[in-house]
Amino acid sequence: MPSALKTQKKEGIKIKDLKAHVFAAIILLAVIAIYFLSDSSKGISKFTLITRIFAYAGAVLLSCSFLLGTVKAFNPSLAKYLKYRKTIGLWGAFLIIIHFVLSMQYNYNWNFGAFLNFQNPFGFAFTMAIIAFIIFLAMTLTSNPESMKKLGLRKWKCLHRIGYIALFLGIMHALYIPSSVFYSTKHGMFLVALIILVLLLKAGSIIKDIKKYPVC
Repeated sequence: MPSALKTQKKEGIKIKDLKAHVFAAIILLAVIAIYFLSDSSKGISKFTLITRIFAYAGAVLLSCSFLLGTVKAFNPSLAKYLKYRKTIGLWGAFLIIIHFVLSMQYNYNWNFGAFLNFQNPFGFAFTMAIIAFIIFLAMTLTSNPESMKKLGLRKWKCLHRIGYIALFLGIMHALYIPSSVFYSTKHGMFLVALIILVLLLKAGSIIKDIKKYPVC
């Protein structure tokens, strides 16, 4: 009987992961279609287009992952979808990391001269991108049971909650880039609205927790 239960559990995990992978793949394909069918693909190099697709799809997937972590506070019945959160979040973080590495390699040749150089129009955006990247990388590397045990549940949760800050910095990075396409495209404003929704729901869940468990 124990072996049968373990087999059923493993099959359940595989099905759960498969659904999350399919969802993430659909989002990525949808973003590719949006970029190729919209004006966003015109007048830019193929490389720039690819890096933007990775950035946008990654941000959408991370937003969906964070969204799953907040809605349960307002509707407990939605907690059943939390099992998809990790896989979707890892997809998002992975795409963001690819975007960052490609941009640094081919656009900036790993030159960090713009970091903290706010006199440069891109300096502020660059600084926010670096900070967001470090947070997302740390979250990705610690998204496993071993890291949770080493850090302890409290520290581990604290690190992963900082992801909301990284998400905010990521969208601000995009908005502060000179001639950002987010100001002139519907899909850009959709992503901004989605991230604002995620952050507002998170703020609401924090307020709700404080009321339920007062700090003093």
